[in-house]
Amino acid sequence: MIKGFFLPPAFCILLMNAYFPAATAQVQQHKLSRVEEMTDFPQPFQIIDFLQLAQKFDRTVFDFKATGKYWPLVCMDTACCRRLYRHS
Repeated sequence: MIKGFFLPPAFCILLMNAYFPAATAQVQQHKLSRVEEMTDFPQPFQIIDFLQLAQKFDRTVFDFKATGKYWPLVCMDTACCRRLYRHS
């Protein structure tokens, strides 16, 4: 880099606007009839509470006392812990 030769970004944008005005012109927005027919909010409109959903999932999956064919989904494996934290 040549010492003292630095153009600030704002100055570069001003130069671009001066030499290329079409590059920064506003784009005309066209309305599409099919899009205009769409509603702003679908019915029925529901907002999902992801915090509540995640908490319910955790309560279900990590329930050690659940009963059923494939339940509980988790089990306490203490064998690996004893092996990893054994003091020699």
